[in-house]
Amino acid sequence: MQETVLYALGKTSFFEKAAFYGGSAGRIFYGLPRYSEDLDFTLLKEDAAFTWEDYFPTIQKILTSFGLKPGLLQKEKIAATDTRSAFLKENTIETMSLLFPMGIALPSYGKEQLIKIKFEVGTNPPSDFSATYLSRMEPSYFDARVLDEPSLFAGKIDAVLTRAWKNRVKGRDLFDYLFYLSRGVKINLPFLEAQLRKAKFGFSAPLTLEVLKELLKKRFLSLNYSLAIEDVSPFLEDAAPLRHWNAEYFLATLNRLPH
Repeated sequence: MQETVLYALGKTSFFEKAAFYGGSAGRIFYGLPRYSEDLDFTLLKEDAAFTWEDYFPTIQKILTSFGLKPGLLQKEKIAATDTRSAFLKENTIETMSLLFPMGIALPSYGKEQLIKIKFEVGTNPPSDFSATYLSRMEPSYFDARVLDEPSLFAGKIDAVLTRAWKNRVKGRDLFDYLFYLSRGVKINLPFLEAQLRKAKFGFSAPLTLEVLKELLKKRFLSLNYSLAIEDVSPFLEDAAPLRHWNAEYFLATLNRLPH
């Protein structure tokens, strides 16, 4: 369903003015081995007048051509924000029956149970990120503009440092951090610095790798790793590696941050 929405957007001018990022971008285009619920985008240039409704007819037409019966809704803004959100809703049992016509053992979904996909775009884009066009073959060939891995890694470190976790630790951010680290991806430091300054996150200027290590060290020492594991486990096929998660484990990763 997510990739069909991306395919539909790829048939419009959307990716001429926007780029795909976040967990779903990491999974679909770079092989991040965890599921992500939402589709996140950023405009390339500020546009306060952006509306998802311009793209609804094409999304509706293409999803209908695949036999789906989507409902599309743009969320009305309650307060002035830099994001525009929309939702696609589809009946779960009807969709699963379409995808698996030979039958599949379904959990006890209610008749009105819905698959919901949220897609959101930032209309006041950050600075210094880098994006490129990448191709996909599912559900059919299309191109999408996607943030490159150094920018995605920087964005994930920004989330690790600044996300307002409160009592809900975002283990997904930690998992993604480890994924990009394991691939030897370099960090887009100018993009990360711009994001941290936008969030009014205090640090010495300029943002160097050594300064970043100190910021991450402080964060890693403050986390509840049991809650982090609880958060990310439902999004993984194999949660066994999470048993190693603790402060010492993440502190050791600081020595692997690429120069």
